[in-house]
Amino acid sequence: MRPESRVGYVLIGRNEGKRLQRALRAIDCGRCPVVYVDSGSTDDSVAFAHSIGADVVDLDTSAGFTAARARNAGARRLFDIAPDVEFVQFIDGDCELRPGYIGAALETLDTEPDIAVVSGRRRERSPEASTYNALIDLEWDTPVGEVKACHGDATVRRSAFEGVGGFRDTMIAGEEPEMCVRLRQAGWRLRRIDREMTLHDADLTRWGQWWKRSVRAGHAYAEGAMLHGRSSARHNVGPVKSIAVWTVGWTITLAAAIAVAAFVWSWAWMGVAVVALMPAAMVLKVAWSRRRRGDVPFGLALAYGLTCVAGKWANAAGVLTYLRRRGRRGPVRLIEYKAAERTARQGPTVAYVASVLPKRSETFVYRELLGLRGRGASVLPVSLYAPEQALGDDSIDAIAAEAVTVYARGWPRLIIDAGLGLATSLGAWRALAMGWTDALASGESIGGRGKALVQSVAGVALARRLRRIGVDHLHAHFAHAPASIAMYAAAATGVPFSFTGHAADLFRDAHLLPTKLRRAAFVACISEWHRAHYQALFKRDDAEYPIVRCGVALSPATPAPHVGPPRLATVARLVPKKGIDTLVAALPEIRRRHADTRLVIGGDGPQLAALREQADRLGVVSAIDFRGALQHADVPALLAEADVFVLPCQPAADGDRDGIPVALMEAMAAGVAVVSGDLPTIRELIADGQTGRLVAPGSDDAVADAVKDLLDDPDTRACLAAAGRERVATEFTDGVNLDRLIVALERALGRPIVDPPSQAVITDIAQSTSAHDASQRQAIPKPALATTT
Repeated sequence: MRPESRVGYVLIGRNEGKRLQRALRAIDCGRCPVVYVDSGSTDDSVAFAHSIGADVVDLDTSAGFTAARARNAGARRLFDIAPDVEFVQFIDGDCELRPGYIGAALETLDTEPDIAVVSGRRRERSPEASTYNALIDLEWDTPVGEVKACHGDATVRRSAFEGVGGFRDTMIAGEEPEMCVRLRQAGWRLRRIDREMTLHDADLTRWGQWWKRSVRAGHAYAEGAMLHGRSSARHNVGPVKSIAVWTVGWTITLAAAIAVAAFVWSWAWMGVAVVALMPAAMVLKVAWSRRRRGDVPFGLALAYGLTCVAGKWANAAGVLTYLRRRGRRGPVRLIEYKAAERTARQGPTVAYVASVLPKRSETFVYRELLGLRGRGASVLPVSLYAPEQALGDDSIDAIAAEAVTVYARGWPRLIIDAGLGLATSLGAWRALAMGWTDALASGESIGGRGKALVQSVAGVALARRLRRIGVDHLHAHFAHAPASIAMYAAAATGVPFSFTGHAADLFRDAHLLPTKLRRAAFVACISEWHRAHYQALFKRDDAEYPIVRCGVALSPATPAPHVGPPRLATVARLVPKKGIDTLVAALPEIRRRHADTRLVIGGDGPQLAALREQADRLGVVSAIDFRGALQHADVPALLAEADVFVLPCQPAADGDRDGIPVALMEAMAAGVAVVSGDLPTIRELIADGQTGRLVAPGSDDAVADAVKDLLDDPDTRACLAAAGRERVATEFTDGVNLDRLIVALERALGRPIVDPPSQAVITDIAQSTSAHDASQRQAIPKPALATTT
């Protein structure tokens, strides 16, 4: 009889997704019978099984579901459709059969006719993904030879299986060892051969999953001991006793020692310490024993000892669960620890990290996030601190509601999450070690060293929170704390990260900037000046420093000229680098020629009180309308009333300076003539005399002269406004820069994050970027501006 006709396959599963697809495809046996038992899946498991020719059994779950019941149902169906099969290969839906195993198993079964069950080495698919996966891989490494039990996937002789009545339907866990007890009592033997049998996909990444799995094991120990503990097999008696000793016994002993020390003899506190340290001593003992059995790294052996000892309390919870359920009627309830396979998405998920997301004054961050979502990308907001609420737009407020926070949940929770992250992931230790290395080798100040340590802990905590969701890339806005925490979180999760630098984060708070430039998958540059600055710190290919401007939306049409007294406008956070004090100082001179000129200041910040005092001292406070913080939706109306938008940016005393202010772009996009400070970054947006006016930073006389010239000459003002709008349309709109950002993200990930753009679009982006790069390397001519005196 051919081997494929001697063996039938029974797979069981529920919502296993791609895991089941791999399991079914791994059965390469020609025309052998394959039965898939589905237990109420809501994904496409049943359709896929049908598509590859498997016989499908839809298990009725109204009476409760157990793996034992599913396997029995599959075996019955297999024997119906293939009455001549001699052996059943049971496979869990999260396992893949390894090549060559079946032949070796049949050879053993044919050679030794009293063998009922053959199993091989079960291996974990991704032991490097988490500490728990690695520990499970150790758990599967059992001795070769005659054994007392098997796993869920094993090769079982049909006559032996039918002789003992198969699995016990009502057991929610531990049904394989329980059936093996009955097989051995009937005179059968079991063997584990030295061959790889299956790849198992535990996908265990969280403390809660591990705890539930240990609870389920405790339930299985208790039920197995209740069924066969009094027989000669003494099944599970040892594990149940160990659970009782390490939970009830140890707790009572510790409580008694404390009572004696507190009320009888003070020196007895030494005894309390000894009892309290007993679990730690047992952890070390188990770890040492495991290292002696094989080539296991010390850290993994220590984790093995810790989970073995700590698992006693989870096991105890399982024992109590069994005792509470015993004798109850009704559907059987499982203790499930594994999440269903995530539904396939159009692309990977990108986490967007900022200090506060959303934040009213940082429209460019949440607009970029919303723009990516509008293209179909999966983007998760991450806010280091509590997001700002009620920003006047449902889509923006939704970002605040969805945001994963870091510090906002409090330090106790941060420490707990970091600790759990270290307990469940080897990558978390890598990130923490990176933080210590940065603190010791960065050459930073004491404060900078402290930041590296704190931010690495925050990165580990964030990684644990993101791991539950599933994130494939982290992108930070601002190169200081957001980029640092994203860098450590990326190291902990094993995904790439990138960031966009802006202003103060590159000058005043440039902590570990060269290190971040080296480790990032790419760094988005909002200007050519930024790219040159990064290249001077750490040389990389220009493709890894892509130009991605902070884009703005182009207004549908240029507004009609403002009618009435001249009106100047500015929108900014009121801090020294924006130069609003220089603008206020220039207002008296402007009003000498245009006496009824008014200034509208939109924004809030630490300089507000000082600006009011300055305006009062100069006698122009009545000519200034301090609007305070604005909703982004209010800005277009303010711009529509303006003749000239003035933002005289200047370097601050502490070294802080602007990049390319979004407010300038928005004003130009709205068709308003602009005046700004002459900074290297701003020259990429404004060519003096062509798309606006640039003035010497910090000079109120220069500001006054430029504004008076524009107010005196409406035709020139209109020409500059039109040219400025065209400049924004070709280089600074959302669409152009989202295309560039998507290309950079997809290059870093090696796969699409949205439906891939056509090659023509990618070529256009590359050509426009190259052309722009070339033009920016040439000196911008500055023809004289015609003015009316």
